[in-house]
Amino acid sequence: MLPTKELLLHACRAEPREDHPLLRCIHLLAGLHERDLRADPAVDDIAIGRARLMHTIDHWVATQFPTPRGGAHMHTETLGSVLDRLARHSAFAHAALLLAPKRQVHEAWERLAELSLGYEDLAIDLAAGARRLPDLATTDFEHAFRPGLRRHNRRFFVVGSHRNASIITLSA
Repeated sequence: MLPTKELLLHACRAEPREDHPLLRCIHLLAGLHERDLRADPAVDDIAIGRARLMHTIDHWVATQFPTPRGGAHMHTETLGSVLDRLARHSAFAHAALLLAPKRQVHEAWERLAELSLGYEDLAIDLAAGARRLPDLATTDFEHAFRPGLRRHNRRFFVVGSHRNASIITLSA
């Protein structure tokens, strides 16, 4: 049910190979992190876009995975947060190829590899019912993130696009 780490890493750099909501989300997250690294002046828009995508991921997980039984260990962060970090480190690693000294390039890619292995372990544990995620999918992220934002009356809205991919997300 969850994509492999290889599919996620590919989606960080190019169009997703498969039509899966998490692959579309991480593709867009990676694009937002790339914009952030380029010092895009729309920092608030980037942060809001990331929060929306993480919320979309968490909502999808909450609706797709059954609640694990009592023995499942709690993971410390939501899957949206995990994938956001993976997308961020993918953007860092690719930027390091162009800008950083060799030692820092190695460190960036090593960190990305560690994060992808951590995701893979988490995916296996979630599928087996051995781990559960915090339930933050019902948080009104937009209101909590920026109280002055106008609320959406629609249930669905477009988050954005990156490299010709777009995603429609649920509002809180």
